[in-house]
Amino acid sequence: MASVVDHEPVIDRAAFEAYIQLRAIAKKYNVEDKLEVPQLVLVGETSTGKSMLVQNFLRFPCSFSQTGIATRCPVAYRLVYNPTLPIG
Repeated sequence: MASVVDHEPVIDRAAFEAYIQLRAIAKKYNVEDKLEVPQLVLVGETSTGKSMLVQNFLRFPCSFSQTGIATRCPVAYRLVYNPTLPIG
């Protein structure tokens, strides 16, 4: 199985907590639909590294990637911060 590059997180904890606070304020004032969250769509030929690109961007394994094996259907990822999970 291919490994993910071991780096610091893409976004630091303070930035993510600021985002959580922003979401809470948007919810309080009923404007959550106005808060735009970045989205990314990857499209390409089979076995060209789309899943590995996502894993390297996120800095943790989130999909099955192995030489000769391809994702066979569309996949959607939704990231949710969970402060109870151990780091690493």
